[in-house]
Order: sequence, then structure tokens, then C-alpha cells
Amino acid sequence: MQYGPVLDFPLKDKVVLITGGGAGIGLAFAQTCHAQGAKVLIGDLRLAPEASDWTSTLSPSTFHFQTTNVSDWSSLHALITASVSAFGDVPDVYAPVAGVFEPLWSNFWDDSESAQGHYKTVSINVEHPLKLTRMALRALAGAEKQGVVCLVASTAGVRGNFLSCLYASSKHAVVGFAKSMGMADREMGVRVVCICPGYVQSLFWFL
Repeated sequence: MQYGPVLDFPLKDKVVLITGGGAGIGLAFAQTCHAQGAKVLIGDLRLAPEASDWTSTLSPSTFHFQTTNVSDWSSLHALITASVSAFGDVPDVYAPVAGVFEPLWSNFWDDSESAQGHYKTVSINVEHPLKLTRMALRALAGAEKQGVVCLVASTAGVRGNFLSCLYASSKHAVVGFAKSMGMADREMGVRVVCICPGYVQSLFWFL
């Protein structure tokens, strides 16, 4: 049986899951999807003031917020459950937008996490989108429907950055993962795409 490829995918009445939708690119994506008739589920640590103002005008039938720690896999999986509870179905679109840019508590040059044995930036920027994609494949297969995963990398993921090498490396990983998942469109009916934004004004820079 051939499950794909995924053809036109209008967002009206679709469920869109967005991590990091509490501000910045994630919030803009949430607003765009909602304006096109999608039901939006945001998973984030909190909503920024502009996000709170916007979501306060929305109906619970079209929007749901779930407090989420994207570095915790059980917290990610809870988003699937929240979608079923809020909207009656698993999400159709999965957008792991949450990410960090060389914060003081997780970067290559300060190496403040050496005692912990890992970089939290890698957990947030790499493991989280990979794991959410795996969850998306399972959820969509179980629901017997097609879907889309929209990964968010960066221009740093194609050109590199010496001073921000951990961040750039994490985004290279996302780009490579997106390329590796190309066959999921035809074989599994899940289109995995990747966008590479440049600099944008966001709370991202103050974490």
C-alpha cells in the first residue's frame, strides 16, 4: 500500500501542534495557521504577553495551550494526548519551533554543563524536533491519516558560525535530518519539510 505522497494540504479544520508558540516565530506561525482555519495547540513553557493577548480572544474549540518542557519526552508526548482531549484527534501538522541560541547556561565556549555530561542546547534544538517527528509518524499512522512535519533550522545550519558553533551545529543536524526524512512523504504519507530563517526579533535572544 502506498501512503503518499502528500499533495495539497489546506489547513482549514486541521489540528496544528506548535512547540515554542508562546513567542517569536512560533507565535507568528500559530497566528497564520489559525487565520487559515486551523485548530492550534501551543506547547511552551509560557505565553509571552503578546501571545496571551491574542489567545485570550480565541475560542477553546480552536485553541489550546499546554505547558511543555520540550527536553522532556513525556512532556512532548502529553501534547498528543492534549490534542485528542481538546480537539478529538491527533494533530495533522507538527511544528517543533522551540529552540535556544547559545544561552549562558548551555553553550560551547563557557562549557558550563560539563559536570552534567551533556549540552541542554542539543536536547532542545536537536533531540526535541527528532523525537516530536517520531511521535508524529506514530500518531498519524495510528490515526490512518496523512500529515506534515515542519522543522525549523536556521541559515546558520547551512553556513556555520564560529562564535555560535554549538547552535550552528544543532541547526546543521536539523537540516540533515530533514534531508534524511524525504522518503517519509511517499512511504508513510508524512511530508517532512524544513525552513531556515535568518535573524528575527524575538525573546529567543534574551534567554
